[in-house]
Amino acid sequence: MLITIYHDAATFLEKARPFLEFYEAESNLILGISLRMLHSNSLQSDLPYFITVEDEEGLVVVGVMTPPQSLMLYGERADCKVAIDLIVEELYMRDAYVSGVVAPVQMAHTFARTWSIMAKQPYKLQRQERIYVLTEVEEPTCNAGQLVLATEADLDLVTRWMYAFQVDAGLRGWGPETENIARRKINSCDMYLWFDGQPVSMGGRTRPTINGVGLNAVYTPPEFRRRGYASTFVAQLSQHMLDMGQKFCVLFTDLANATANSIYQQIGYKPVCDVDEYHFSAT
Repeated sequence: MLITIYHDAATFLEKARPFLEFYEAESNLILGISLRMLHSNSLQSDLPYFITVEDEEGLVVVGVMTPPQSLMLYGERADCKVAIDLIVEELYMRDAYVSGVVAPVQMAHTFARTWSIMAKQPYKLQRQERIYVLTEVEEPTCNAGQLVLATEADLDLVTRWMYAFQVDAGLRGWGPETENIARRKINSCDMYLWFDGQPVSMGGRTRPTINGVGLNAVYTPPEFRRRGYASTFVAQLSQHMLDMGQKFCVLFTDLANATANSIYQQIGYKPVCDVDEYHFSAT
């Protein structure tokens, strides 16, 4: 097997793009982030790592890491241990800072265990997620209200709700950068609100790829929950994305949140892949 480390998105995508686009929904994180870095400097990282591991049959594992964010990996083969060993050895040799890993379940555990042994860093399962894909909206009962784009006037609210979303989800989060990220999403017309006399729910558009787009930061404040706002909002936002020409929408959900998983399936989202996220402790 051959491992290659790239430090620019263009060279990486020249090699990995056909593979990533073949598994476009499952690899949405890696493909979407790579495309964003190809076209802009919105992701700040001292030294991004783009990774491919291949053998005579083709690509086995691909990955991207923008420190201090977690390493993201994807591969389709059942047994990727040799490829994972190569990635661990290469990153360790380069003294890379690896804060965590996000990958399909078995791959994530294999990397976490192997990196923990090599780097002598304990690991912890932080989050178990499911990737859902929607190609057609199954409309829920429509609540009152309308879908609106967030504007600069909504910056304070969006910032507060984005921070609350991170806390609710138990995410590592953006910290002090939350306001800047909220402003960028508003300025790029990527943040939406459900408005029923006042904003009652929020969600963002993220990581557009050739055929699909991700939805993220879906949040409804506690005082507006259990009224059907989340179902209506996500259904309308998903339909809006399809109407804009996307062939599918992608969502990541926390498997611990049974309510969200049920809501998304009722709307028409279908499960395609489970992923785990592990975090490493400093030695």
